[in-house]
Amino acid sequence: MLEENEHTHFVDADFIDPEKLFANPTVAAHLELDRPMGLLMVGILHLVDEDAKPQDFVAQYLERMAPGSYVAIAQMTMPGKDSENRDSACGFFRP
Repeated sequence: MLEENEHTHFVDADFIDPEKLFANPTVAAHLELDRPMGLLMVGILHLVDEDAKPQDFVAQYLERMAPGSYVAIAQMTMPGKDSENRDSACGFFRP
């Protein structure tokens, strides 16, 4: 379905390297960075090691986005060992 859609494009890139991603010819040809857009970072930031400084590369995305753009960030969290929600959270990750 998406293969035949001229408005959908795939780029094999590492999202923690925004400079390289935005320099990609496909991205440069199809994103209009001077117009508002939406950026979804859903279920991905909790997978990034703290040493990669996610706050820095997220800031790089925000700096490139035009005024009026929207960003949605959602991530998993692990409740503390004394939390009443810990068992249900741990069960989510077990098969």
